[in-house]
Amino acid sequence: MKNQKKIISIMIFSGIIMFSLFMSKSYAVKEEDEGNRTQGQNTVNAIKKDNNTVKVEGSQANNANLSNLGIKPYDFTGFKYGTTSYEVKIPENTDMIEVYATAQHEKATITGTGKKKLKKGKNNIEVEVTAEDGTKKIYTIQIIRGEEQEEKQEGLSKLSISGLTLSPEFNMDQYTYMVSYEGEETQLTIQTETTSQDYTVEVIGNFGLEEGENMITLLVAKKNGDHVATYQIMVYKSLPKEKEVIHKEDDVSKSMIGAMVAVGIIFFLIMMIRIKQKKSHFVEEYSETSLYDEKAKEELEDEKNSLKEMDKEERENKKKGKYKGKRFK
Repeated sequence: MKNQKKIISIMIFSGIIMFSLFMSKSYAVKEEDEGNRTQGQNTVNAIKKDNNTVKVEGSQANNANLSNLGIKPYDFTGFKYGTTSYEVKIPENTDMIEVYATAQHEKATITGTGKKKLKKGKNNIEVEVTAEDGTKKIYTIQIIRGEEQEEKQEGLSKLSISGLTLSPEFNMDQYTYMVSYEGEETQLTIQTETTSQDYTVEVIGNFGLEEGENMITLLVAKKNGDHVATYQIMVYKSLPKEKEVIHKEDDVSKSMIGAMVAVGIIFFLIMMIRIKQKKSHFVEEYSETSLYDEKAKEELEDEKNSLKEMDKEERENKKKGKYKGKRFK
C-alpha cells in the first residue's frame, strides 16, 4: 500500500515537471513567433509596390521636417525643426525679403519660399513641407516691418468717483471696478471722459443706493447708437457708525414694540376667551335657575289649587252638617 502511494506521488511530480517544461517551451515559441511577425510587419510597411516593381523605401518617407529656415536680409537664429512659429522685426525701409528653406528628406517638396513683398506692420509667411507619402507640415514666420501699430483703445479715457477710490485703478482696458462708500447719500458723483467727442455715456443704477451691494453700469456708445464699451462699478455701501448704532437701536425698539403688541393681542384673546367662557357658564346657570323657578311656580300653583279644593270641601261639609241638625229637631 505504501509503495503504491509512493508510485502515485512520483507520477504526479513527474507530470508537473513535464507540464512546466511544455509551457515554457510554448511561451518561448510564441515570443519568437510574435517577434518574427512584428519584424515582418515593419518590413511590409517599408515595402511599396509600383506596378510590377517592388521597391523598398526608407523610414524617411513621411518626414516633413525642415533642416533649415530663414530670410534674407535680417535673418533670424535659433531654428529648430520641431518649432513651427518664428517672429522677426525688420526696419520700415525694407519692403522686400527672400525666404529660404531646406528639407531633411531629399524627396520632400517645399512651397512658400522665394521673394516676398512686405507691407508695414505684421506680415505672416507660411512655408509648407510635403513628405513623399503626403504628410504635410507648415512653418510660419511673422515679419514685423517697422514699429508695430498698437490697436487704438476706444471707450473711456477717464473714470472717477468724487471722494472715493476705484479698485483697481482706472485703466482703459479694465472694465470692472469696486468701491466702498460709507454714508447716507443715495447717489454718487461720477466723472467720465471718452476717447472721442462723438461718444456718449449712459449711467445706469446710480440712484437709490441701498446698504450693501449696488451695481452701477456705464454704457459708452456712438451718437448713432452703436455700442463701444461697457464699464461696471460694484458699490459696497455702509451707514456711518453712529447712524448704524441708531439704526440698530431703532431696530431693537421696533422689535420691542412688535413684541409688546403681540403680547397685548395674546392677552386680549385670552380675556375674550375667558369672558366667553363666563358668559356661557352664566347662561347655563340662568337656564337652570329659570327651569327651577318654573317648576317652583307650578308646584305653588298646584298647592294653591289643592288648598282651594280642600277649603271648598270643608265648606260644603259644614253646610251639610247644618242642614242635618235642623231636620232632627
